[in-house]
Amino acid sequence: MTNEQWLQERRKRICSSDIAAVINADPYRTPLNIALSKLTNEDIFENDYTLVGHALESFVMRWFADENDIVFWEDKTAEGAVISDKIIYAPYPKFIIHPQNDNFAATPDYFYGGDGILECKTTMKIIDSVQEYPPWYIQCQWQLFVTGRKEATLAWVTLPYNFSHKKFLESYKEEQDIEVLRSVFKYNQETFQRDEEVIDSLQFEATKFLEDYISQNKLPEATTEADAAYLYPSSILGKVIDVKVETNDLCEEILNMDAEAKELEEKIKIKKGILKTIIKDAEAINYDGKCIATYKTAVRHSIDTNKLKADYANIAQEITVTNEYRRLYIKKKSKVDL
Repeated sequence: MTNEQWLQERRKRICSSDIAAVINADPYRTPLNIALSKLTNEDIFENDYTLVGHALESFVMRWFADENDIVFWEDKTAEGAVISDKIIYAPYPKFIIHPQNDNFAATPDYFYGGDGILECKTTMKIIDSVQEYPPWYIQCQWQLFVTGRKEATLAWVTLPYNFSHKKFLESYKEEQDIEVLRSVFKYNQETFQRDEEVIDSLQFEATKFLEDYISQNKLPEATTEADAAYLYPSSILGKVIDVKVETNDLCEEILNMDAEAKELEEKIKIKKGILKTIIKDAEAINYDGKCIATYKTAVRHSIDTNKLKADYANIAQEITVTNEYRRLYIKKKSKVDL
């Protein structure tokens, strides 16, 4: 199956990487994102973070294999691989559709033994247990549901705080020294069993999502600021809606938090001023042999827009771009209101 064919098959179904977002439990994607990916020809979202995850998938698998005294079966047909719990192998075909429901699918990273699934992850987050990060657990339960398997293991490596995804992608080669990589990454794994109650709930929500939105060519309501900006890029002139007390309380809460933030910003500004008087004309300051702050001269080149408009009005008009956006303004209550 080519990558384009895989994308087309994914668009027809709820897959394991979709399900957490379908139930609004994914910190990076929303139900709206999933609906758009199914109802349009939009490609699966890729960035440096996901590309690093793909690049290190086999690296994490081999670390798991070493930690658990398991052998990687490299035969792509996986024939005979299920004879032992001490063998791990890539599913073939990789894209698996639920045998009783064509709307549901999964692409597990690896199988081990007769009933195990291995999901490999990379993260910058400090995660000590899968229970701390529900999207992973939900994804694995969906894979168990689709494949009919009974056990899943999540193996993940935590990348160092100063890790550069872009630089890594430019230089990474699979054959490079594994021990060097292992010395800077932290490895974790957690195994859990198939949970029929969770699976039933996920299946119900996925079916409802397909019926309420995909089959009706309809988009879910916004659940994030980005969703709202996509669905409602412009306000309707003169339109006013009445809201409930909870929304009024939300506005008051935002005003109070904004006032606290401004007070804190002012305190930070004063503290930074004191620090600058200490640094004087130095570029950096050290404490206990380590640099703790820098205050370097920086050069910024900018265009004098007032001069441009005055001396080169035609050019200024030609390169001027008009952008439309919505500005949120919360009105403070007057003393009369109070």
